[in-house]
This record gives sequence, C-alpha cells and structure tokens, in this order.
Amino acid sequence: PKAGAVISFCGTTRDVFEGKQVSDLGYESHHRLALKTLGKIVQECKTKFENSGKDEKIHRVYVGHRLGKVPIMEDSIIVCLSSTHRQEGWNAGIWLLDTIKERVEIWKTERYIDGGFSWKENDNANVTDRV
Repeated sequence: PKAGAVISFCGTTRDVFEGKQVSDLGYESHHRLALKTLGKIVQECKTKFENSGKDEKIHRVYVGHRLGKVPIMEDSIIVCLSSTHRQEGWNAGIWLLDTIKERVEIWKTERYIDGGFSWKENDNANVTDRV
C-alpha cells in the first residue's frame, strides 16, 4: 500500500544487431550460482535505494530470465519492482538491469540468419556509479 510506482521492463530479442540479421538468442546459466548472485543483487538494490528517513524505498522486486532459445520478438528478461516514488523506481530499475547483465552467471549467444553466431560478453561497465 505504500508503493506509488510500479516499474517494469521487458528485454526483447530484436531482428538486427550491428547490421547482422538475427535469428534468435541462446542463454545458458550456472543455475545455482546465478540464483544466488541474483538474490544478492536484489538485496543490494533494496538497500542502495532506501532512504529510511523519508520512508522511501523499493518494496518488491521480481526478475525473470529465460534460458535456452529466445526467438525474435520474445522476452528474455523481465524486471519489475514497486517503489514509494517513481524516480527511485526508475533509478533502481536501471541499476538493477545493468547490474544483472554485468554480474549474473548467464551467458548469451546471438545466432544469425546466415548460420553464424557470436558469444556476447556481459557488460563490464562499472554500474555502481550510475544513477
């Protein structure tokens, strides 16, 4: 009842990347380690965006990430959260998504129409300074 904002993001497979026609994405994971890392990131997010003096915080967080083949126009990741105010929700959502991409043990292969493929590295940017 204290949440004034619900923020959601869906990451969708697009058909072109850097001029190459994409057929689908493939995701693999170290399941137990990924879930453990994801839990730590969610807790870190709640702590990072809490301002207890003003009773502002992130209330609930949901993250879903598909594994295996993800065709064009289908979601591979969903991030949803509720927050006291919209601005902290937007900021937390951006931080959460960037941090998941950087740290969670999920690996992506981009497969192309011509039969080629490319392993995609996680974003190694330092997201702790963003937002």
